[in-house]
Parts: sequence; C-alpha cells; structure tokens
Amino acid sequence: MPVAACRATTAACHTQSSARNPRQESAVLMRRPSTPTLRNRHKEALKSLKAPQKVLEHKEKGSVKYNVYKTYRRANGVANVAIALASTVVKKVFSLMTTLWLKHWSSKNQHPSGNPQLHLGYYLAVYSLLGFFTGLAAFVNGVTLFSVWAVCSARVLHDRMFAKVLRAPMLFFDS
Repeated sequence: MPVAACRATTAACHTQSSARNPRQESAVLMRRPSTPTLRNRHKEALKSLKAPQKVLEHKEKGSVKYNVYKTYRRANGVANVAIALASTVVKKVFSLMTTLWLKHWSSKNQHPSGNPQLHLGYYLAVYSLLGFFTGLAAFVNGVTLFSVWAVCSARVLHDRMFAKVLRAPMLFFDS
C-alpha cells in the first residue's frame, strides 16, 4: 500500500474515532500551545520580573587600618610574629652598631696614635663582621617576613575565606 494511501486511511480512522469518542476530541483541544505562544509568555514573564538591584560596596580610603594588621598577626601565630619582630630588631641593632663603629673609627683617625697600619686590620675586621651580621640579619628578616609570614598568612586567610564562601547562601552568588 502506498504511503499516501496509508496516511489517508489513518486520517480517516482518526476522524471516525474522534467522532465516536468525545474524550479524544478534548485531548486534541488540550494540546500544548505552539512555540511562538510560549516565547511570548516567557517574554512577558521576564518583563514583569524586576532586575535585582546592585549592592553598594563600601570603599575605604587612607591608610591601612589596625584591624588588618591584627588579622594578619592572628593568621601567623605567636611564634612567627615573634621571629619576625626579633629579626627586625636584630637587623636594626646591627645596622646601628655598624654606624657607631664607623663613627668610632673615624674619631680615632682624627687623633693618630702609634702605627695606623696595625689598627687598620682591627677596624676593618670588626667592620666586616658587623656588615656580615647586618646582611645575615637582613636576609633572615626578609625570609621571615616575605616568605614565611606572607605564605603562612595567605594560606590561613585563604582557607578561612574559602570556608566562608562554601557556606554562603545562594543569594551571594546570584548577582
């Protein structure tokens, strides 16, 4: 049987059966609306919705607040803060001692006594040691502050922030 004839008989069967069964007729009337009708409804619904208002953010100006320093100090712990402060103090003390040694050396050269070549080695040795320890203290201070302190505080603060973001309500992300 050709396809056209098959379609014609199927259509005839449907019209005959729908005339007999009112329930099938109501099913035809209850069909879903066409796509353009749905699109219009969606557009109307979207127009009726109001866009969420932007949240105003607070912006600070000026110097860094004390609470920021306190947060970093807490994130690092007592031991790291003590090491950083001690290394800073030691670096400053060695730097000051180097300056005082140069002052002492120059004041001794204004009043020559004895053989200046004998004293030159002594003054250079002390000055070299003070310079070495100043450099060592500066290195320890730099490593402590910028490597240990910064990485430790960044890790702790990031973990805290990540935990807060995971527990944030969905409204936080819907902006």
